[in-house]
Formats: sequence, C-alpha cells, structure tokens
Amino acid sequence: MHSLIVAAVFASAGIAIAEEHHVPAHVVPVAASVPVPVPAVIPAAPTKALPPTADEVIETLRDGNRRFTSGDAVHPRADQDRRSQTYSDGQNPIVSLLSCADSRVPPELIFDAGIGDLFVIRIAGNVADTDEIATIEYGVGHLHTPLVVVMGHTKCGAVGAIVDGADLHGHLAALTDNIRPAAARVREENPTLKGQSLINKVVRANVFQSIEDLVANSAEMRTLIEKKQVKVVGAVYDINSGFIDWLGEHPRQKEILSAPPKPVPATHAGRNTHAKPQKPDSHTAPTPAKDGHSAVTPQTSAGPLKKYGPFAAFAVGSLALSAVVLHLVRK
Repeated sequence: MHSLIVAAVFASAGIAIAEEHHVPAHVVPVAASVPVPVPAVIPAAPTKALPPTADEVIETLRDGNRRFTSGDAVHPRADQDRRSQTYSDGQNPIVSLLSCADSRVPPELIFDAGIGDLFVIRIAGNVADTDEIATIEYGVGHLHTPLVVVMGHTKCGAVGAIVDGADLHGHLAALTDNIRPAAARVREENPTLKGQSLINKVVRANVFQSIEDLVANSAEMRTLIEKKQVKVVGAVYDINSGFIDWLGEHPRQKEILSAPPKPVPATHAGRNTHAKPQKPDSHTAPTPAKDGHSAVTPQTSAGPLKKYGPFAAFAVGSLALSAVVLHLVRK
C-alpha cells in the first residue's frame, strides 16, 4: 500500500513538472550530455622491478663487504619499517648462503646486509649434507634466489680437526666425514705441506667439496644450473682482515653435471616419515585388561550415532533431557 502511495506521489510530481514546462506527460526529459575531458597521455601501470641476476647479487655482496672492511657499514634495512615489511610481505632474499657456524663469521655483518636479504644456512665446516642441501633447495626453489654461495673461512676448527687427526666422537665425527675427501686430496697433491698452510689449502678444497656434494646430490640444483637460473660459487672469508676471497664456480662443474645424480639417502628425505597413519578399526576386539576382564574402549561419535544418523542423535538427546526432568520432579 505504501509503495502505491509513493508511486502515485512521484507520478503526480512528474505530471506537474511536465505541465509547467509544456512537455507531454509521457515524454521523459533527457539530461544534456556533458563532455568528459580525456587526458592527453594515459599513465602506464607501474612495472615490477626485475629480480637481480646472480652476477648482480655478487656485486651487491662485494659492495657490502667493502663497506664492512672499510668501516663504512650502514647496517641497512634493520629498522621497524623493514621488520614490518618482511612480516607482512614475507622474505625475498637475494642469495642462499651456506657458511660455517663459527661465531667469528656473521654473514649479515660481513656483507653489510639487512633483515631478509640473505637466506643463511650455517653448520660447522660449511658441509653440504642432506639437511643443508634440502634447505638450499628451498632457497632456490621457493624463495628463488639466483645465487648460491658456499663460504668457508680461515682457521676453520672443523677443517683443522680433520687435518690434525683429532679424536672426534658422536655426531661430530659423522659431520666432519664430509671434509675428509677434500683433506685427503690436498695431502695427496701437496705431500710436503703442513700446519696452517695445509689447513688453508684444505679450507678452499672443502668449499669446492661442498659445492660438488650439493650439485651431485640434488637433481633440482642440477636442473636450475643447467637452465642458467642459478649460479653456485665458492668464497673464503678471512677472519682477520674481513675480506672475501671469491673462488668462482667449481672448476669441474661441467663434469659434475654430466655425471648421473646420486640417489637421496634412504635415512633422510628418501624415507617416507610423513605417511598417513592407519585408520583404526572401530570394531576390533576389546583389549584384555590386567585384571583379566575386557578393557572396553568408550564408543566415539564415529560409531552408532554416525551409523543411524540424525535420528539417533535426536533420540539420545531426548532421553538425556527426560532423565534430567525426571530427576528434578523427584526432588
């Protein structure tokens, strides 16, 4: 009813306006068109900056190390704005960096980098075993870092332990086994070399050993390297001067890439440790209890209620409500 009244009011108003301007009631006035100014040049949509290449990242790291060693470090991207940005937008590092866990080798300081700039994997002796390889695969595969750096350092304790023949126990012995091939090769090629000179030589050889282990054991890394989407280089950090000695790619990289990839060890990623648990059979025989009687497991919602559907649930609820009412009446 109200709608009809409103419609009638609007119709009357329209007729009145039409009569005032001598316009037939059935003719609807047309508003005059107003030209819309068109800009001479339409601004282009903002373009997203291209990700840096591996060589550009190396140059960025070189610049950061120069600032670090000259005392001109600026400690960039370390304020609240950066923390908030990486919190909301996630991480976008430019390099995956495998380095030693030595406390004298802090990568973010060495390269004068900020929060979210470096994807760092640290382990004694900068070895590339299953867990380290998996982490680097995450860096290049999911974070899309175009560069992988394997960085050793002077006076490395893990390398020194192998060279000096230290008695290693527990997990440390297994970890440093990754360094032994490099040490053996250097000794064979330099039979007269001893002391710190020998250790320094093994440090460099161990960097290349880790690169070889990484590439030889990772099909994903091999594919990305062959497609030139990722570059893997070595480096050695001098803990005294602070300078980085860049070693470049593995000298036998083509040979390593041409060899068949090694299988993933069954004790780690090859083992299915995340298999779905077997669904328990809700109708198995009850387990005998210590007193000789059957230990009956309470029935869950997946039993009779699920079998008979909503009716069973309604019936059970009604019985429960009736019991409560009866109890109150008796009181």
